[in-house]
Amino acid sequence: MVFVGRDCQIKCLRGAFRNYITEIKKAKTLLEEIIIDVVAAVIREGDLLLVCQRPIGKRHAGLWEFPGGKLEANEALFDGAKRELLEELGLNVIAVGKILFSILDPGSTFRVNFVEVIISSEKKPFAVEHSQIAWLDIDQLRLLALAPTDQRFVDWLAEQKITPDLQFSDQ
Repeated sequence: MVFVGRDCQIKCLRGAFRNYITEIKKAKTLLEEIIIDVVAAVIREGDLLLVCQRPIGKRHAGLWEFPGGKLEANEALFDGAKRELLEELGLNVIAVGKILFSILDPGSTFRVNFVEVIISSEKKPFAVEHSQIAWLDIDQLRLLALAPTDQRFVDWLAEQKITPDLQFSDQ
């Protein structure tokens, strides 16, 4: 009888495990449906990269980040970068490269996509939504108080032996 009881327990555990796996798959699907893509523009001027300080009252206030923002539903990276950089910095986007680095932002439903962006040289950036902006090299960026996701990108970028080549996406 003990063996039959044990057999029943094993079957029950297997069934519970299958249900657990099914629920995990459902949760993963739901999570993928609510992920919000964000474009983070990696704008270069020689060896310098453009970063912006987040304003008071916003998440990660006072920390520095690469400019950009949330993509609208079905919006392409180019279109999102063009819209966000015009709103935030008064910049005109000429081209957007492939995604250099993509990461889920801890504590949110954002997937941050760092992309190299080429801007028009006719305008200089100015802080519309940020406290301030700066052009810094990779060593200076590593010393800066960055938002967590931006810090992970800078760490990754510093580990690269070569600067990633810009590869234009379809506009």
